[in-house]
Amino acid sequence: MFLRANLFAAFGASKRWLGTGPDGAPRMLTPGDFYKAGAMTGVAMSVTETPIDLYKSQMQVRTTNHYNS
Repeated sequence: MFLRANLFAAFGASKRWLGTGPDGAPRMLTPGDFYKAGAMTGVAMSVTETPIDLYKSQMQVRTTNHYNS
């Protein structure tokens, strides 16, 4: 749930940043701006999700033998 919240927050922040003109006035987003916002969101997600997935994967492949005495 944290990762999805991060995804939507990053996309919203990217759209707000791209939708602000140099003078601070809002402007309409072009299709290219949506592409840029998606790319910025992908970077933000890779920075936050990669360490979490790495730790999760390491936990999944960790072998412990609880059944042998």
